[in-house]
Amino acid sequence: MAGDYREIIETKVLGPARFKQLWSAAYFPAFPVALANFPVGGLLPAVLYLARWGHRRGNGRFAETFRSREGARVTIGDIAHKLIEEGKVKIEGAAGEAILADLLAGHCFDTKNGEARSHSPVLRAYPVHYLASWLDVDTFSHLRGVPELLTALLADQREGETVGWTGDKKGGHFQVGGGYEHNLLLHTLGPAMRIVGHASSLTSDYFDASQADGLTLEQVLMVQTALLVGEAPGKARGARPEIPNQQPIARQQAAIFRDDLRIFLEAYHQVMPWQAFVAFLEVAIGIGLFTTFLATAQLLFAWEQSGELPQEDSAWPIFVDVSNGSDHRLRQLSEESLEQAYRAMESLPVVMATLRVLDTFASAHPVFKNRLPPAFPDGRDRINALGDIYHQRFPQSYRLLDQIEDCCQQLAAELENEELAPDVVLLLRSDTIPAPARLGEAIVRLMGPVSQEENFVKFLSSCLIGTETSPLSLVRRRRARRNNRIRDARSLVLNNTALDYLVHRHLRKNGKHRRSRLTFLGFLDILRDHYGLYVDEAPPGMTVPAELLLQSRWTLERRLRDQGLLIGVNDAESMKFLRSRLAEVAPVAL
Repeated sequence: MAGDYREIIETKVLGPARFKQLWSAAYFPAFPVALANFPVGGLLPAVLYLARWGHRRGNGRFAETFRSREGARVTIGDIAHKLIEEGKVKIEGAAGEAILADLLAGHCFDTKNGEARSHSPVLRAYPVHYLASWLDVDTFSHLRGVPELLTALLADQREGETVGWTGDKKGGHFQVGGGYEHNLLLHTLGPAMRIVGHASSLTSDYFDASQADGLTLEQVLMVQTALLVGEAPGKARGARPEIPNQQPIARQQAAIFRDDLRIFLEAYHQVMPWQAFVAFLEVAIGIGLFTTFLATAQLLFAWEQSGELPQEDSAWPIFVDVSNGSDHRLRQLSEESLEQAYRAMESLPVVMATLRVLDTFASAHPVFKNRLPPAFPDGRDRINALGDIYHQRFPQSYRLLDQIEDCCQQLAAELENEELAPDVVLLLRSDTIPAPARLGEAIVRLMGPVSQEENFVKFLSSCLIGTETSPLSLVRRRRARRNNRIRDARSLVLNNTALDYLVHRHLRKNGKHRRSRLTFLGFLDILRDHYGLYVDEAPPGMTVPAELLLQSRWTLERRLRDQGLLIGVNDAESMKFLRSRLAEVAPVAL
């Protein structure tokens, strides 16, 4: 039936241009990603490519270099065989080749269901080295625009519609298109790399073997695999290969996310083995995306009521299960808290659809198209201007709203003639709901509201690395009976890697390269104020017995002690301090 609705809306009501803008789930000026599931493990190679070249990745030579026959998927065995055949790895016999395949599957490439078999197709390359970005295993479309968001967020360019090299060598720690010495992420994950010749040449990346003494076996295998490909993939073809300079409207939460990554990279890039370092980065990205998106959702809900975004934003409050699922009482509290956040996703598609309706019609209207503030790099002013139109605070707002009203009535008539969606027809003809909200909700219903809500939930679960097999997962899922229905119950947890990352990040002062004295109570405040993670307090709107709050605090304290992250001079809470398990390191000079 969705196909019937699409044809009616596109050909008889909206036209192709407006239809393309409205038949979607996201609104990029608010949060610039396609809201659906994505693999966190595939983000860093894509971000490395974007940071190096300044545009999206097109097709490369990975498949033609390694596949055993035309049209087949490249397998782990294909890569192992090619490395041996070309003399990049000196190993003999079928047993040796099988061992090499196991090494590749376990440490360099992800395979379907994590299988370490020679015939297992390769799904993506792990970010063990910058040169993993040369291997176009996965397409950028599967990553839903998240690498572009991360790149723009880190670059933090204050003007322009696209992200790129500004020519300013003092322009920040994460400049795009400026090479390894001007981007901390490239500098960290691209050891022994430099540019030779013209920087825009696909063969200008040079691996200096004389500087490769500290590389691990996994990094060497990744480098040799990439060198067989011979060159980096070229620019993506089609519309908009550039990186949009689009920031989330949750400014404060995005700034926390950016500072977390910057400070962690500066402080620990030289003192961790790459496996732990990359795991910490993926957890940091997951937490940052999760909190920034939920903060954005809170702003949009406030805009829906008043037509204006609040000046301040904050993390969505959630009770976190610090027992990591071992205490069923804490788990149930976290499930209840997280379910409230997920339930809010039911109304978010309509808010975003309302914004898309207003933006689409205003951008083409002769009165408003030149008066709308730009959407780049921050869409807050544009969204507030759309709110003024929506609430008729803008002169001649009625002209645009009348145009949207006519569209509502036209769509209602077309659906009624085809005897389709009678509930949507009633909605479109309602006189109690503003026309932009009616048209937006009608489109959501015709697209399938359940599928949109599911995509939003999938996006949040992806942020939390919510795969069943991942040891980095920040969410626990089980089948439970709620209201006489069997459904998924999810709890937010802090695994050992997440705790390790959060402690080490906040043992560094913001903007400084020295250790910070951090008490256990101070750490609880940071979890609550920065990330919305409630441990020993009840989140707003939720009642938690005092004994469970005390149990939650004790559980976290015990886990931190067990991990060697907490020391106590005595039993006084103010004398319990967090400590690092890593050596000091001087900051990298960029």
